[in-house]
Order: sequence, then structure tokens, then C-alpha cells
Amino acid sequence: MFKLLVSRAARVSNSGEHNVLVSFGFARCVHSLQFATVGAEEISGSRPAEVLNLVQGKWIGSSNKTTLLDPLNGDSFIKVAEVDETGIQPFVESLSSCPKHGVHNPFKAPERYLMYGEISTKAAHMLSLPKVSDFFTRLIQRVSPKSYQQAFGEVYVTQKFLENFCGDQVRFLARSFAVPGNHLGQQSHGFRWPYGPVAIITPFNFPLEIPVLQLMGALYMGNKPVLKVDSKVSIVMEQMLRLLHTCGLPVEDVDFINSDGKTMNKLLLEANPRMTLFTGSSRVAEKLTVDLKGRIKLEDAGFDWKILGPDVHQEDYIAWVCDQDAYTCSGQKCSAQSLLFMHENWSKTSLLSKLKDLAEKRKLADLTIGPVLTVTTDSMLEHVNKLLEIPGSKLLFGGRPLEDHSIPSIYGAIKPTAVYVPLEEIMKDKNFELVTKEIFGPFQIITDYKSSQLSVVLDALERMHNHLTAAVVSNDPLFLQARFLLLKLIGREVIGKSVNGTTYAGLRARTTGAPQNHWFGPAGDPRGAGIGTPEAIKLLLVSRATKHSIPRNYNAFVSFGFSRCIHSLSFATVEAEEISGSRPAEVLNLVQGKWVGSSNWNTVVDPLNGDSFIKVAEVDETGLQPFVKSLSSCPKHGVHNPFKAPERYLMFGDISAKAAHMLSLPKVSDFFTRLIQRVSPKSYQQAFGEVYVTQKFLENFCGDQVRFLARSFAVPGNHLGQQSHGFRWPYGPIPVLQLMGALYMGNKPVIKVDSKVSIVMEQMLRLLHACGLPTEDVDFINSDGKTMNKLLLEANPRMTLFTGSSRVAEKLAVDLKGRVKLEDAGFDWKILGPDVHQEDYIAWVCDQDAYASSGQKCSAQSLLFMHENWSKTSLLSKLKDLAERRKLEDLTIGPVLTVTTDSILEHVNKLLEIPGSKLLFGGRPLEDHSIPPIYGAVKPTAVYVPLEEIMKDKNFELVTKEIFGPFQVITDYKSSQLSVVLDALERMHNHLTAAVVSNDPLFLQDVIGKSVNGTTYAGLRARTTGAPQNHWFGPAGDARGAGIGTPEAIKL
Repeated sequence: MFKLLVSRAARVSNSGEHNVLVSFGFARCVHSLQFATVGAEEISGSRPAEVLNLVQGKWIGSSNKTTLLDPLNGDSFIKVAEVDETGIQPFVESLSSCPKHGVHNPFKAPERYLMYGEISTKAAHMLSLPKVSDFFTRLIQRVSPKSYQQAFGEVYVTQKFLENFCGDQVRFLARSFAVPGNHLGQQSHGFRWPYGPVAIITPFNFPLEIPVLQLMGALYMGNKPVLKVDSKVSIVMEQMLRLLHTCGLPVEDVDFINSDGKTMNKLLLEANPRMTLFTGSSRVAEKLTVDLKGRIKLEDAGFDWKILGPDVHQEDYIAWVCDQDAYTCSGQKCSAQSLLFMHENWSKTSLLSKLKDLAEKRKLADLTIGPVLTVTTDSMLEHVNKLLEIPGSKLLFGGRPLEDHSIPSIYGAIKPTAVYVPLEEIMKDKNFELVTKEIFGPFQIITDYKSSQLSVVLDALERMHNHLTAAVVSNDPLFLQARFLLLKLIGREVIGKSVNGTTYAGLRARTTGAPQNHWFGPAGDPRGAGIGTPEAIKLLLVSRATKHSIPRNYNAFVSFGFSRCIHSLSFATVEAEEISGSRPAEVLNLVQGKWVGSSNWNTVVDPLNGDSFIKVAEVDETGLQPFVKSLSSCPKHGVHNPFKAPERYLMFGDISAKAAHMLSLPKVSDFFTRLIQRVSPKSYQQAFGEVYVTQKFLENFCGDQVRFLARSFAVPGNHLGQQSHGFRWPYGPIPVLQLMGALYMGNKPVIKVDSKVSIVMEQMLRLLHACGLPTEDVDFINSDGKTMNKLLLEANPRMTLFTGSSRVAEKLAVDLKGRVKLEDAGFDWKILGPDVHQEDYIAWVCDQDAYASSGQKCSAQSLLFMHENWSKTSLLSKLKDLAERRKLEDLTIGPVLTVTTDSILEHVNKLLEIPGSKLLFGGRPLEDHSIPPIYGAVKPTAVYVPLEEIMKDKNFELVTKEIFGPFQVITDYKSSQLSVVLDALERMHNHLTAAVVSNDPLFLQDVIGKSVNGTTYAGLRARTTGAPQNHWFGPAGDARGAGIGTPEAIKL
């Protein structure tokens, strides 16, 4: 229930109309362009422009000046002050000065949301004025040569984007949500939270649009970005930053760096930004993903296709659009048409000859064709020659260098080129990689297909990588306006069985020309990011929650005829009370719809008495192939999506309703409660709470609620027949630990649960099958970590959801190249504020948070900060009394499954060596028990450590080491030391849950606004544990972070 979805759009055509925003008194700026330090026409070899860096609010030069060659004549016309590795320290310091909670957030400097609305209004107005738009249009043409119309289009889209976030619209981006609680004083709030320090890296081909859209989104939400634009074109963004400063952007809010890739990489590794947003080549993207351990969002290159359907209409227009998509900006668009599939009906028309005529009209004089900045002429012609060696291929037009030009040899200069390759040759393994290699220049491949070969075309789409944009050219646009396209064969087949960030559909469909009013970014990659829309901007955020207290009441769902199942528990293959050393239970695997055993049986030891009471059929590396095959059989577009088998959304609503009802029946809930107790010993109340929350979660997604998760959005176009649609799309094959959210959205999951407790999920799967879940929809595997790791590498799932230790999480992030979402461990803190109330209740909650489930909760209270006012009460003695009431007989204390007794006591002894520390209670093994020595068995323990000692470098790591057991550290602080406490929070890692216990609104605002956690419980009844199903639960401050429970978590 995490980021299981990728926004995707279907769209028709584009508008060329231009809007002028009403002026409001910028005459002096505009007539003199006081922000500008260059004149586009004046830049030359004799009068080179200079590009500076911006850091800590100051424009600075560099001793290292890189000279840029004019792409049209080879003159040295721009000098860029490039920072080398010796000069990155000011940038590192600037990024590091930004806290994790950002420059602003809903509890800190919220007036800045309005400030950015005003900045957007003024900047949009500036760009609407002819002299300013002409300045940027011509400046773009100088460094990234393209036609005036294309360069102006970039300025226009940037203007319209800024208009979209005028006034209150930035504040609305940070809109929170709230869910009523079960009693007065309880409510769950979710807030949009920044990452804090972030980095943005953008390419050369759109020097204004891409950096502005990405930068402003980061700023809107309270992040502190460092921006690096390709040095070849960075002068454009330098001038735009100067414009933004005149519109009110604080100069210290953004750092701007010119550097080579090696230097920027070092900056990222040293400054360690919380998230990096990268647009550029897939090769660099993959390296950054590994270097940054997955803390990255990508909007990288694409090999983009277009399909012409069987209905032939408006031949001239289609030819013009195909020419535009392939050759505008000399093909240097990440959405440029790279491969054109023509239905045989189009092959019988004059389309190809019209394409050739249009291509040959392009000329260097008006920059409708121009230099290619990243591929040389020789490289492009070599690629053409390799393609022409394929049997049946032929050169349709182009394939020669441009003539009579002064373009320097470091750039490319060729005529618009098209090569025909037969479809059957494309599909051969020896040719496919060559044919689908992206050439970032004026080049495309064309093929044709018959109606009977549509499945072959779809297979080709499935084999491609980097799914950015695509176009399906078919159907009357008026039918599209009426959503009739969704019922047509070509629309249903191609859109429903392909995956792209943006799919333009309809007779006027194209691959390029993306405006600011729909998602633009890749699909099928959990690292994917987009630009332009509020949805894209919100990918720069971390959900976060504040909550009061916990519900305790129990709800019984209305029965609807499951009496036979319930009285006999026909789904169950075990009885919790009967499992023993003499009658061990067996746990099987599920793959390709069948329950299977294994030659390798792992014996699980009873945590209470050491008996071998469960046999788990563990799959080893030799038995992985069925699981690999099962995952690989699922296409990237998933088992269902809005265009494919949508009736499955309703099916899962029905399954959820039936399963929720089953869990509401006493015999079933008691069965799972006692089964949980057998493998993960905890009190009946704690185990039942887990069943109850699962039941309530399933109730939340009954009926139409699963379908509502896939709710699309639509934006009217500029003319009749145009509309933008965004859809929720699955990843397809994924391994998960949070199952139902993955299934709801059309994914095919393989689920692995820790073998010590996997019997519980095995029985739950059998219940779900009884409620209508198709057996082939989920695979269930028992294995060790090494085997599961091999499965992930061999099956190459589109995304992996992981809950567990931070150490394993970090390894998976590297092994899977960032295609992972984490809900990992946390070192969770609680702060008791200065207002002392309800001492008995606070003591009870602190005891529950630290010691319920023997402290084996990822949200367990690990560190308690007490205000000195609480130190004067009897709180600690009450905590001691409550802890000493816990006993093994009722499992209010029990075995620790991941840490031994010796390890826990060794940690206690190390803490007691710190000056001023003392043992408050516990610190001894449990007595009179049969818990096997591979597990831990200690009494609830608390150690006091003085705050000043905690903050010392030599102690901090020891004090904040998470012990996954009944253990906590307690300290106290004075009002004057609150800033020290906040510094301690900032230094911690793995921000999962926290609690601020106070009813003082100013105290709450100060602590919440200056800390970062996935879930912060706030108020006098605040706690760290007991997360219900009705709010976000997951870490914050990590771009890989994911949550569980809510629709917001599933949609992320």
C-alpha cells in the first residue's frame, strides 16, 4: 500500500494560442529589462557573455572558466564560471544548513506559501510581456538552436505553468486531510512535508521550461534546492533566476551551480541531499540511483513510439504531426517520435512521400533543422548504416550531412532521416536493441503492420524501456470527446496493454508538444518523476501525520451468509492450540495458483518452550524458477488497469467486503489472534488489535472504494476534440509485504513474510481465496534472505515494497537500483511538554508504547524526553510499577525474536558507563521460563541518561541505537534546553513515529514545525504506537519512503 501507481495521460493535439496576462505596473523592469545581464543578439566571440554561480545568496565567479562554442558558427561566445571539486564547500554548507523539515512547512513560516503565490503571479506576468518573452526566446535560440516558434513555445509553457500557481494555489498544494476519530478530542491529520535540502539536475534541450517547472515545485513545498543545468545552456536559467529575484524570490532560497558531472556527483555525496530530481540520460540516471542509494526521482530519456491505426483520415495533418514529432528541435526532445508503426492502410496512401517533402523543407536558415548537441554526425550516420544492413530495410529519406554550414564538428549536423525496417526483422533478438537505440537527433524508424499483427506490435512495446510518451492515432476526435475512444478496439487494445508516462490518443495525437496542464514524465518506474501538474509537484513531498489518542471500541460487521465457513473454518488447515512439537504444523508456498511444498523444510522453534512446532517449506535457489516465471508472465501494464479488465476493481471491493466480514466474526478473529500469539507471543489484546485493524482496513475498501482508488482526472483542452486524462496505472510484477493495496491497483505480487511467522499469512491467503481471490493473483514464498535476493535480481520486478531492518533496506536499494519503497525501522521518540496533566494516563501510555508486544514494534517508544516539570511528579515510579506488573503468563512481556538476552543486557551495561546514567528499572533476565536462548528474555527496562551526555558525539550513536525489545532510554530537559532536544531529533535517522505530549499550542507548533516524522502523534493523549487503519503510517524524509493503510498511501 505504497507508491503503487504512476500517473499516465491520454491526450489529443495542442494549441498554439498565446495569452497575455493583465499588466500591473512592471513597466520600468520590462522596458529596461533590469534583471538581465546579457542581450541575446549581442553575445558573440568578440563580446562573450559570462555565467556565474549563486550560493548563499551571492552571485560568484570561479577561477575555472569553461568556454562554450556557438553551436552555429564555432565562436567562443560564452564563458561559464564552472565550480571544480575544490570549490564545492560553500554549496555543501548551504545545503547542509537547511533542516530536514524544510524552509517552510504547514507548522513553520506558512506565510511563505502565499509569498510563492505572489512570486508566481509576478513572474508569469513578466513572461507574458512581449519584450521579456522575446528576450528568453532568442536567448534559448542562441544556446539550443531551434525555430523561433519552438523556443517561444517553451517560454509560453513556462508562463502558463506559473499562472497555474498564482494566488492561493501554492498554499492549496499543501492542503492537509483530516479524518474524524472515535471520540471527542481524537482526529487524524495528514500534512505535506518537504524533504529539506534537495538537488535538481536538468538537461540542455529545454533550458527554461524543465528547470523552472522542477525548481518552482521544490520551492513551493518548502525545500532548499541546489540547481544544476547543463552548462551549455545554463545562461538561460541564470537570467531566469535574476528575473525571479526581481519578483520577490529570496536570493538565499536557491543555489545555482555550474560544474561538470564528476564535481556535481561529489557535491551530492558530500552534501547528502534528502532527494535528487534528475532529468537526463538513462545511463547517468542509473549511476546516480546507485550512488545516492535510491534517494532520487527520474524524468529520464525515452524511446517514444507512435501507432497509426486502421482508420485513415486527414492525411496531410497526420503527415505534418509526424514530421513535427520526429524533427522539431532537430529531434532533441525526450518525447521525440523514434519509431512509427503504420497500419497497412496507411502504407497505401501518400503519407511517406508527404513526410519526405516536409522533411526536405526544413532548413538551417530558420533553424527548423540545426545542430545536434550530444551526438556527432559520424555517430548518427554510422547508426543509419548499421540499420541498412538489416534484411528488407531501406533509407526513406535523409541519411546525409547538412551542407553549407559552420556547425563545429563536436556537434552533429545531418538532414532529417527515416529508415524503414520490416516488423518481423525488428522483433528478432539480434536486431531489437539496435532498432530501439535512442538517437537524440533528427532520426526515426518507420515500419508497417497488418491488423493481424497488432499483438506483435504490442509485444514490441512491452519489450521497450524508458516509457515516457507515446501516441495512438485513431478514431474521430469527437468520439474521443464523448469518451467513445475507450470502447474502440484500437484504443482499448493499445492503451490498455502498454505503459507510458503520457499516451496521447485520438486522430490528432502526437508524442511531443506537452503543455503545462498534464503529467509529463516516465511510467513503470518507482523512481519516476513528472513535471507540470500539482500531482507531479507532490512527488517532492513526504506525507506526515499528527494524531490524538487511539480508539478501543470494537465493531461487528453485519453478517451475510458465511455460516458454513465460520462454524467449520473451512479455509483453515491448522488449529492454533493444537500446534506442538508432537503435532507440528506445515507451511506451504503458493505459485502459479498451486500450493506446493519443498524438499527443504525449515523447522521453527516455539518461542515459549523451544519445541520444533512448525515446519516451513522453504524454497532454495534451485527452486526459484516457477516464481520467476510467474512474475515474468505479468506484463508491465498489470493484471488490470482502467482500460483492461476494469471489472476487477469491483471484484476486489467484493473480496474486501467478504474478508472484512469474516474477520469480524468471533471465531475467525479468535483463530487469527491465537495463531499470532503462538508465533509472535504478545498479549491477547495486542494480537486481537492487529486482527481488528486489518478488518477495519478491509472495510475501508469495500464496494466501490477500490474503484475510487483508480479515479482519473480530466482537464478541458483548448478546442473541441482535445482533453487531457490522467489515469492510475499499476507497475505489473512486484514483490510486496503489504498485499491488498498492490492487488487493488492491478499488480501481480509475490509476497514473502518472515518464516518465523509466515503461517499467519498463509492462513489469511486461504481465507482470501475463500472470499473470491483468484489463486493465481498472488504468489507466496518462504525462503531465506539470500534466496529472495536472487529472486528479485532474476525476476527483475518493476518495484519492491520492503518493511524491515534499515540494514537490509539499504542493501536492497542498491541491488535493485532504487526500484524499492521502504517502510523500515525507526528510533522513535516522545517528548513530554511543560504542561503536566493526567499523570496516570500518561504513565499508562508510556508503558504501552515502550513495552507492549515486548517492545517489538517499529513504532515503539525508544527515547523519552521529559520536561523538568514531569521530573517533579511520580511519573517514573508509576512507570516502574506498570512495567513490573507485566508477566510472561499473560504475555504482557514475552520473548524477543530478533535480539538475544545477552545482547540486550550488554547494551544496558554500555549505557550505564556513561557519566550520570542510571538504571531506573529492569535490566535483568526474565525468570522461570523455557524461552530458547536464540531469543531474548528480559524484564521491561529503562535507563536514564543525562541530556548533555546524550548530545556528545561519543555517546549519541550508542544512545540512539534501536533495540527491538522491551527497552527505552529516558532523559529530562529544561525549557531553555528545548533547542538542544530539537537538535537531537535532527541528528536521528529513520523518522517513523513520534509523540509530542502537550496541549500547549505554541509548544506543539514549535516541536512539530522543527521535526520530521512519518507519523507524529500530538496532544496530551499522544502516543507512538497503536497506529489504526485510518491514517498514514510510514517513514518521512526519505525519497524511498512508503506508507500503509490509507488511500493516500496506496496511491503513492
